[in-house]
Amino acid sequence: MADIDIAVAMADAIRSDKRVSAAFYEWMRERYSIDISDEVRAQGIEAAFRLVHERSESRADAQDARADKTDALIAQLAEQTAAIRADTAATRAATAAMQLRMDASDAAQAEFRSELREHRETMRRLGLGQDRLNDTLSNYRGTIVETTLIGEFRRVLIKEMGCVDGEIIWVSILVRNLIGSSVIRAFEDKIKARYAAGDISEDEYIGLTSADFVASGILKDGGQTALFLGEASSSIEGDDVERASARAATLQRIEGMSVQPFVYGYRIRGGVRDFANRIGVKVALVAPPYEIWGESAQ
Repeated sequence: MADIDIAVAMADAIRSDKRVSAAFYEWMRERYSIDISDEVRAQGIEAAFRLVHERSESRADAQDARADKTDALIAQLAEQTAAIRADTAATRAATAAMQLRMDASDAAQAEFRSELREHRETMRRLGLGQDRLNDTLSNYRGTIVETTLIGEFRRVLIKEMGCVDGEIIWVSILVRNLIGSSVIRAFEDKIKARYAAGDISEDEYIGLTSADFVASGILKDGGQTALFLGEASSSIEGDDVERASARAATLQRIEGMSVQPFVYGYRIRGGVRDFANRIGVKVALVAPPYEIWGESAQ
């Protein structure tokens, strides 16, 4: 049935108060999605229209409610979006501030590393300066000890080594200006000749020419001439004893006469003295000429 026919039939039904045909109600169901019950159909077309009107108003109210709810959701979403944007802006600001702090920290660390490198370089230079100072002090002490030994060599030979007399034939370069160069040159030439002849090794040659003191003396017992090789140190250590023993053994081998090793200084530990006694190295101690180090001979 066409809509115009239904409209005409509906108008006639209203005028004549006749019941509407089933086709009309089917049209209403399709048009308005409303099923007209038999009870409503029995009441006539006006009841059907009232039902349609009521349903339409209900649907309109529901649509309005949904629209209101949608508007509320949109407003809520807008608020959430604004909050997210605000949080994002705050996060970006915090990130930028953190980046600034990190940059400042990197700069501080770079400055610290630079200062640390400078400090280490300063400490290295101080260490080198300390090493040079220690070497200078060691040479100074060695010079004092060897000078004292030269001044007392006759007493050492007579009292400590059992000689009636003696003379110096070699001293280290530190105090060489105190002894005639001709005496030193004669001993050095002899050692060079033995080295050139292959009688001693290079290490032995260096050892003999590095000795602190060599003297010859006449022994009380028997009147024989002997050599005495000494190592001088303000504080006598085990390596001083070992050097004296080794160098004396080399000199005795090439000279063919007795060579007595000895160590000379201001102090020596008990263990070092025992070691010297075991390997036949004599110990000659003397008080310092003046108390530079605040210590006396043991």
